[in-house]
Amino acid sequence: MDSERLRKLVRPEVQALEPYVAGKVPPLCHGKTLKLASNENLAIDNQDVNRYLRKVLHHSLVYYPDAHHTKLKKALSTFLKESGFEVSSEHIVFGDGSGESLQIIMMACLSPGERVIIPENSFSLYKTRALLAGAKVVEVPRKDFWVDLAALEEVVCQSKAKLVVFANPDNPTSTTYSLAAIEGFLSRLPQDTLVLLDEAYIHFAEWKESALSLLSRYPNLIVMHTLSKAFGLAALRVGYTISHPEMAVQMEKIRLPFNLGLLPQEGAWYRLTHPSPVWKSVSVIQKEREKLFTFLHQEGLSPLPAGGNFVFCDFGEAYQQLIKGLESHGITVRSLGSFGFHPRFVRITVGSSQDMAYFRQVFLSVRREVRR
Repeated sequence: MDSERLRKLVRPEVQALEPYVAGKVPPLCHGKTLKLASNENLAIDNQDVNRYLRKVLHHSLVYYPDAHHTKLKKALSTFLKESGFEVSSEHIVFGDGSGESLQIIMMACLSPGERVIIPENSFSLYKTRALLAGAKVVEVPRKDFWVDLAALEEVVCQSKAKLVVFANPDNPTSTTYSLAAIEGFLSRLPQDTLVLLDEAYIHFAEWKESALSLLSRYPNLIVMHTLSKAFGLAALRVGYTISHPEMAVQMEKIRLPFNLGLLPQEGAWYRLTHPSPVWKSVSVIQKEREKLFTFLHQEGLSPLPAGGNFVFCDFGEAYQQLIKGLESHGITVRSLGSFGFHPRFVRITVGSSQDMAYFRQVFLSVRREVRR
């Protein structure tokens, strides 16, 4: 059977999709690489988690992990309560990273033909997961690179959308709305429109501004978090949603059994119960983010104010030479063509003090070469 005949056996929705584009892994250069393309937490020291997981590996791997995430849910609930958010285990659904969390929500809530509203040039999985559920996706233009909340509201109300999805802080621009702005948006929407707010980067902005505090007043709100970013556990793939308990019950029906293995559950439990390295690294990243913003601004690259652990800026007409020049020194950044922006716009992950000093040094050297 040839490729064309095989392709016809695949759903049209799948055939039309573009594959996910991951951040580029840097080439090895003089023994040094610096990946500033995927928004991992490069400033956290997770050696304590590594030591704990080595102990876990002494246990038998014959048995399935906890199918209900009981220990992990309790740890997360305690962590959130200590942060000022009243969240019990019945509100929580864990996913294999944000990707599975998105898929669970889309499968649970969307019927073919129902409308999903997203900002244009957003995280690609918002669109692909909705399309796979058979939904119609409406992309709303941005306003000066920001997610346009007023435009989202207008389109949602006009189209009678089932679901609206956006991130705060936004990916890939790092722009961030206040909690008051988010609540104002929620207050004006129909109660039968679900709002999925992706807060993957909220810990780098202002953690107390999380929309978790709004859940009791807006039962149509679902908040999505991940332990891949501030918590530095991207390799373990642990995401979760917080929602009304009834919504959580329905989503649990969709979640695959044993979706989190033993190591993801144990690593996430340990970090949630020993969070001090998280907040230490967040403090470093916030300081380095400000330094990076100032540096890029002084270089005339028009960075946007950032709330995540990354900065969005315009590399200008020489973007290809700049990106290739950085790569020749083992540094990768994320060109945003795959997000729908012109590839001259880039996203730069903020790392440790040493990482960012190296980036600034190399960038200045590369830019001098480009200008010759």
